[in-house]
Amino acid sequence: MTSHSDVAIFTSLRYDPQCAQVEPENGPFYMLHLHRDRLVESARYFGFESAIDRFEGKDGLDWLKESLEGKVKEWKRQSESGGGDNGPLKIRAIFTSTGYMTAEISSVPSVSKEALYPSTLLPPPPASELPSIKPFKPSAATGGALHTTSSSNPSQPTWHITLDTQPTTSGPYNTFKTLNRKAYEEARERVLPTARKEYQQYANHEVLMYDENGSASETSLCSVYFWRGGKWVTPPVTHLPYDVKKSGNGHHGPGAGQEGDKKMFRWGQRGTTRRYALAEGLCKEEDVKTKDLKPGEVCWISNGVRGFAMAVLGEGGGLAAGNNTGKE
Repeated sequence: MTSHSDVAIFTSLRYDPQCAQVEPENGPFYMLHLHRDRLVESARYFGFESAIDRFEGKDGLDWLKESLEGKVKEWKRQSESGGGDNGPLKIRAIFTSTGYMTAEISSVPSVSKEALYPSTLLPPPPASELPSIKPFKPSAATGGALHTTSSSNPSQPTWHITLDTQPTTSGPYNTFKTLNRKAYEEARERVLPTARKEYQQYANHEVLMYDENGSASETSLCSVYFWRGGKWVTPPVTHLPYDVKKSGNGHHGPGAGQEGDKKMFRWGQRGTTRRYALAEGLCKEEDVKTKDLKPGEVCWISNGVRGFAMAVLGEGGGLAAGNNTGKE
């Protein structure tokens, strides 16, 4: 088995006192048990036996919760912004191959309980009710940028998504969450500077990534859900088995080194909120080709820090000039 001792795995989660009302077993840590599950999967793939022993079972979940509580208390004690404030936080919990944890903590905006634990994902609103997806043009009347989106209305898109201009190659670093975020950073650099400049009516921006076969996968920070056939669907993810040896050509998994193995493998993060959405019946898994995406299409996105939010697909990036041809 190839050594991955220099790899650091991580998960980003939300600390929010209101979560304890919904998940008393997890306390204020949003979907903590699902974060633990994804850490175990990553540790298994990279062969972090000591970390697996630390994470697994009820004892592992208790250890994780207590460790995070200690990190939050320490941050509040040392941070001027912490003080006696009990507001929501983002915790980026980073683990070495031995399970040793460090944490990066920062304040995040409040969101509603329904945004964190939706009972349903609202269908797309009529196009006439959506903010413009045309590039924003400042005028003397507006005095510059004007954000027309509002996080207080869950039935309106608060995020603008731009399709990436090139596919992202499949691999373990965009299947399991590690500090190697190069593919995500490059995707953001390709499209977000232009999107933020041209679509200033949206306060939040993301990039939709896709694989070598022209199938949508996820955004750089979120799971994504598309409206297809009267229901919400999320791109399927095929994880690689943990007990295979690395083949000579660098691929893992069944059929590694054989022609067509990449078509069998679907990369993407099995995020915590994605797991929740599937378990609660809010969505199904279904392939979504980039060639079928349309500007103005409404979707949902979610992650373990912000919860769920509605988004709209813009006409820039890979959708510009019909440049959204996906391979079959």
